[in-house]
Amino acid sequence: MAADIQSSFIPKQVLTKEPRPRREPLGLFFLLSLVVLVVALLFFGGVYVYRATLDSEINRNCPSANPGAIEGCGLLASIEVRRQSLDQALILKIERLDKLLKRAVAILNNHRTLLPVFRLLEAETLQTVRYSSFSQTGPGLTLRGSAKNYEGIALQSIIFSEDRRVADFIFSDLNIDSAGRVSFNLKLDLAPAVLSYFGDLTAEPL
Repeated sequence: MAADIQSSFIPKQVLTKEPRPRREPLGLFFLLSLVVLVVALLFFGGVYVYRATLDSEINRNCPSANPGAIEGCGLLASIEVRRQSLDQALILKIERLDKLLKRAVAILNNHRTLLPVFRLLEAETLQTVRYSSFSQTGPGLTLRGSAKNYEGIALQSIIFSEDRRVADFIFSDLNIDSAGRVSFNLKLDLAPAVLSYFGDLTAEPL
């Protein structure tokens, strides 16, 4: 039997076109990571350059042959030039004077005087009130006195309560004496600064 003769040149099989691989677009996360990486590299590069510049400014030697010139010197070199130019004997004298002044101030701060106390009592005591005895222990005062009447003691209490130099006070043992006056004991606590000799020297006059 004769072989079949193909009368058509068109292939009977269907030609299928192979799909081309598609390129996926760059993800947003990748782009952000790239931007962060670039910024970080720039930052660290700037820090490195800045540190190198500072190191050069601090440790640079003096270019001038003149030992007393500081133009163009780094920080450490200029400090050393300044130190060598100072008079060491004068520095020692200034240090000794500073110690003496500090010691004198400490002595003045620790020195106590009763002059401000007497001035306080003279200025703040009513004319109807008088004191007959006085004793002092630190910032505390103990006084014995008398007033013309109870109203005078009440008014004196108001005056002491309004004075910032008086920390606390107590009137006690109120009695009528033979002269008709009101006798009392007074415990008066003053602010420690009132007894300071140095504070008295620097205080403004009342």
